[in-house]
Amino acid sequence: TGKVKEEPRSKYGVEVIDCKLNIISPVTEKLPLEINKPEIASSPETFYDNRPLVLRKLEERAIFKIQAELAHAYRSYLRENGFTEFFSPTLAGQ
Repeated sequence: TGKVKEEPRSKYGVEVIDCKLNIISPVTEKLPLEINKPEIASSPETFYDNRPLVLRKLEERAIFKIQAELAHAYRSYLRENGFTEFFSPTLAGQ
């Protein structure tokens, strides 16, 4: 609970003051990785087993942002030059 106060410096123009928080469920175990440090010290197995957690770091997400921009630029270029994108069915054997 808290009170909403106008704050022009805030991204959203408001802030919440006089907050009271109720902890619903306390932390019972330590995370397998510390993502708030410059380097993530872990084994490759732990690193990839916890990929969603690792991807909270900006540096780890950067490669996917680059990949997305390259795909977007390539797709835009082809569309502007009259190409048609299609999605062929995939046949997979057992």
